[in-house]
Amino acid sequence: MKSKTVKIFISILIAQILFISVPSYSYARDTLYIITNTKNPTYSLSKQDIQNIFLGKIQSFPNGKPAKPINLSKGTASREAFMKKILKKNERSWRSHWARLLFTGKGKPPKEYKERQEIINLVAQKEQAIGYLIGNIDKNSNITVLMEIPID
Repeated sequence: MKSKTVKIFISILIAQILFISVPSYSYARDTLYIITNTKNPTYSLSKQDIQNIFLGKIQSFPNGKPAKPINLSKGTASREAFMKKILKKNERSWRSHWARLLFTGKGKPPKEYKERQEIINLVAQKEQAIGYLIGNIDKNSNITVLMEIPID
């Protein structure tokens, strides 16, 4: 009887070790989407292009069409991820950058919105809009996904 109990114990132990050692993947990983309107003829951009548009270094898409970046408000997860992954800036350096441009008359920062749905609505309505957000988006709306970036 003891050998049967030991065999069951060993079998359970082996099963637990195998279960623990198998890598787990999260299928609900967050993704940062860079989006524009479907009428915009731009279908992809490099990180550098996106960075240049949101930092006011360029005012148009590579095809020459005007680009109007729209930003989420400070403190949102989407904005923090965008700053880290695309702009490579923190909030302080972002504000400092735009303060210099405003002071010298070389540009205004992108308009800010509190809700991700506002970003989706604006991008769906305006051909020249470019925005970002984390989470699921309806890919059948008037939105083209320019880039998808997994968030760790």
